[in-house]
Amino acid sequence: MEIHGGQYQTTFARVGSSESVCRRKLGSRLPVRSALINLATLMDMQAPPLPTTQKVSYQVTPTVLTRILWRRTMLRPRRLLFSAFVLIVGVSFFFIWPEDPFVGVIFLMFLVFMPIAQYRAIAKAIGNDRMWTDQKTLEFGPSQLVVTGPDWKTEIPWSRFIGFSEDAGYFFLHLSDNGIASMIPKAAFSAEQQQLFRQYAQTLKA
Repeated sequence: MEIHGGQYQTTFARVGSSESVCRRKLGSRLPVRSALINLATLMDMQAPPLPTTQKVSYQVTPTVLTRILWRRTMLRPRRLLFSAFVLIVGVSFFFIWPEDPFVGVIFLMFLVFMPIAQYRAIAKAIGNDRMWTDQKTLEFGPSQLVVTGPDWKTEIPWSRFIGFSEDAGYFFLHLSDNGIASMIPKAAFSAEQQQLFRQYAQTLKA
């Protein structure tokens, strides 16, 4: 009986030791499991939506504004076709009247000076109206834009614009089909604001 009793005591000791080991293992796993649950909860949470009206501030220098608007006007398909027509006519005159190249020279000079005159006209228009280059605050929502300068403010419905486009650095709200547009630098927006602005602007016809 003593031997059996010793065996029972040894068995109980081993069982007790196993239970304590299991408790230590389970205890060490609980914080990890809790952290995983918290991580999954955070992943399921979504950022709150942006308000429908947003505000950004920006300013475009006269040189940058003139250069970009000039490029937009000169690279319009109709302007390129017209330039190609003038070039073909000018060159053809050298073959039609080789003894009198003066007419062909006039056409080619017109082709050269036309972009220069266009650049100067845009620069003059921008220089005469400081609203183009003032520091601005833009508030935009689903129905309109509100642009505020140092001493002026204007409200523009989205329907005032005839189209929308963008490049790597700017949003363009088209004011006419001649390439003139309201330019807004993308650097003024956060990523979420850019997406919201596109959502509103893309309701316009391209």
